[in-house]
Amino acid sequence: ADNSLHVVTAGSGITTATALDGFYITRGNANGGGLDNFGGGMHNNGEPRIRNCLFVGNQGVGGSAFSSLGSNDDNFIINCVFSGNSGGSAFEIQNARAVIVNCTFAGNNVATNAALRFLNAAGTSVIRNTTPYGNIGTAPLVQNRQIVISNSDVDVDRCCIEGLTGSLG
Repeated sequence: ADNSLHVVTAGSGITTATALDGFYITRGNANGGGLDNFGGGMHNNGEPRIRNCLFVGNQGVGGSAFSSLGSNDDNFIINCVFSGNSGGSAFEIQNARAVIVNCTFAGNNVATNAALRFLNAAGTSVIRNTTPYGNIGTAPLVQNRQIVISNSDVDVDRCCIEGLTGSLG
């Protein structure tokens, strides 16, 4: 893990016609400073469809497993598992949008952040039939170890969020 900032990188030319399907993405270590502190498993600047993937054992200051940090990217994450990742968050969206369906975020060590973090997201993101639970960190509320939404619109539909207090944001 010491020699890989990002296991997978999707550049800005990658469109929704591209699919990453059925991969085990592990041992990324996003510790290169600046934007290279994000996305140990996958650093995304495009719009691929990601299906049936396991993101396990990645590290990073933010988005240890997955990050999408701008350019109004659309991220489609379907039937994926994010587990055993460590850093500021496991899944990070900034200035982009995500559609997350049938995913599990469990057993991530998210330090001072949440397993799923939406910051200044562009447009409305969607989380459907997804379960964030058992993520550990220092946030005082269990809910805030699972998901944090800041200055973003996120439609949460049929999800089971550990420690949910009744409001997100």
